[in-house]
Amino acid sequence: MDRFRKNILPVVYGYVFYRGCIGTGLHVYAMTISPNVKASDFDAYTILQFQSMVLNIIFWFLRVTGVVVLMWGIYGMVTAKKDGDADSINQAMLKLIFGTVFLCMPGILNALKIIV
Repeated sequence: MDRFRKNILPVVYGYVFYRGCIGTGLHVYAMTISPNVKASDFDAYTILQFQSMVLNIIFWFLRVTGVVVLMWGIYGMVTAKKDGDADSINQAMLKLIFGTVFLCMPGILNALKIIV
């Protein structure tokens, strides 16, 4: 029974990831990409729609990564402050900074006029 409890959490997380990312359609601007996509489905789209789709997929992954790294940094900061370890505090600060940058990447690139 103990082995079952230890292995159920990764299975649940894997199922949630599958349903959230792979099992459902991905919506970007005017396009919806189903899980059963074929190469011929993209023939009707312009290059600008395709570029926006690729950028939005990349930004979605960056935002998800940013949220995970930000939560990891908050947890690391709390535990490092509790332990009083200066090196762990510095590592947690780096995680907080990188998580925030990943989360705000589209806004940063828009402000720098790299993307429109």
